[in-house]
Parts: sequence; structure tokens; C-alpha cells
Amino acid sequence: METNEILQQILDNQVETNKKIEALEANMEGRFAQVEERFVQIEERFEQVEERFAQMEKRLGQMEERIVQIEKRIVQMEKRIVQMEERFVLVDGRLDKVEEKIELLTSQTTQAYHDLVEIITNQKEDITQNFTPLVETAFWADKTLHLEKEIYPGASVRKTPNSEHEGKP
Repeated sequence: METNEILQQILDNQVETNKKIEALEANMEGRFAQVEERFVQIEERFEQVEERFAQMEKRLGQMEERIVQIEKRIVQMEKRIVQMEERFVLVDGRLDKVEEKIELLTSQTTQAYHDLVEIITNQKEDITQNFTPLVETAFWADKTLHLEKEIYPGASVRKTPNSEHEGKP
């Protein structure tokens, strides 16, 4: 082979290599453009994720504030429960005292009733004995007045409580 042919072949190879290099460069530039585009997309997505993360942090902060408020309310409710328990103990103590007083009054009332029944039973005979002569006296006094009126029809007769009810002087 001659030198010219060899040189021609080298030149042809060089041209072919240059074309391949240009094709590779073009391919690499296309890939680089795709990588850059993908990188921009990743950056945009990262910004979205950061924004979402910021929103989540904000919501987390709000939730933490709400938890603090709820904890405060729980503490207040616990205090109220303690106060109610204390009041319940006081009321329970007062109720016990009232029950004791009721029992005492019931006992005293029962005893007074029994005493009264005993007094009435013991004095029944005395009352009957004292009351019977009064009834008899009133009966005979009334009879006497009627007899006086019959005997002395025109005479003025003394006023008695019964004569006022009869409508006569």
C-alpha cells in the first residue's frame, strides 16, 4: 500500500472519527440538556417538598399550641374535679350530721309520743272523773233555766251563754 493510500485511509478514518465525535458530542449535549432539565425538575420538586414541609411544620406548631390549650383545660378540669370532691366530702359530712339529727328527732318524737300515750292512758280515768261532774252540772243548770222560764214566763232571766244562742233574753 502506498503512502497516499495509507494517508487517505487515515484521513478517512479521521473524518469518520470526527463525525463520531461530533455525533457523541451532540448526543452528550442532548443528554446534558436532559440532565439539566431533570435537575430543574428535581429542584422544583425539592422546592415543593420544602414548601410542603414548611406547611407541615406550621400545622405541627398549631397542633402543639392546641395540645397545650387542651392540657391547660385538662388541668382546669382536674382542679374542678378536686374542688367538687372536696365539696362532696363537705356535703357528705353535713348529710351525716343531718341524718344524725333526724335520727335524734325521730327518737325524741317517738319517745314523746309514747310518753303522751302513757300520760293520756294514765290520766284518762282522772279526766273522765273530772269531766263527768261538769257535764252533769251544765245539764242541771240548763234544766233549771228552762224550769224557771216555765214557772216565771214574764220574768227576766239571767243571761247565760246558752240563752244568747237561743235568741232569747
